[in-house]
Amino acid sequence: MTRRAAGGFTLVEVLVALAVMVLVGGLVLQVFGGGLRNAEVADRMVRASALAESVLASVGADIPLAEGETSGTTADGFAWTVTMAPLPEPEQPSARAVLYTVTATVTWGARPNARSVTLTTLAIDVES
Repeated sequence: MTRRAAGGFTLVEVLVALAVMVLVGGLVLQVFGGGLRNAEVADRMVRASALAESVLASVGADIPLAEGETSGTTADGFAWTVTMAPLPEPEQPSARAVLYTVTATVTWGARPNARSVTLTTLAIDVES
């Protein structure tokens, strides 16, 4: 009795090919999942930076320019703090103006994995 060569794959070959496909598929999903997480982190960082810039811009208008600290929160989970401190006397430009260091810090996320963005600028308060 002679065996004729049948076309096709054996069961072992099919199982090995399926195992390879599952491994490659898992790796691809991990890569895409990591990319999505990184995109979310980048989006939150951009939004936090924009909020910090907005808070700095409101100092002197909505937030009085005076020594101290002001803070608040947003509906989407950001917390911001503005700290204002006058520069030391020798560094002041004139007796009629007071130069302040203004720092805005925006934080988000739960501790211990909280993230933050800090921006600092100078603001001048001219006494009349």
